[in-house]
Amino acid sequence: MAESEIPLYVACKLIELHDDLFNSDEYLDRVFAEAAAPVIERANSYLSKVSVPFAELIPFVLDFYEYADKKLKPIDKTTRWNAFGTYLKERNA
Repeated sequence: MAESEIPLYVACKLIELHDDLFNSDEYLDRVFAEAAAPVIERANSYLSKVSVPFAELIPFVLDFYEYADKKLKPIDKTTRWNAFGTYLKERNA
């Protein structure tokens, strides 16, 4: 499993919790979700406490993505990770 799965889940969930139109299924790996099932509920509980004004949501998540992207090795970046980064950059334009 790629190292990008955890930050990808966090970033997608932050958007999903604040934007009813966002569908994370395009970016998240079901295998990761199954493996993380024991902690998903608790993680979601913490993420649901993050409060970001809707107008600042994409820039906020993009900052998180760019920070994580710098920390990840190229081999740990999935095509879904890269596609999500493209989505964020397009939405932030």
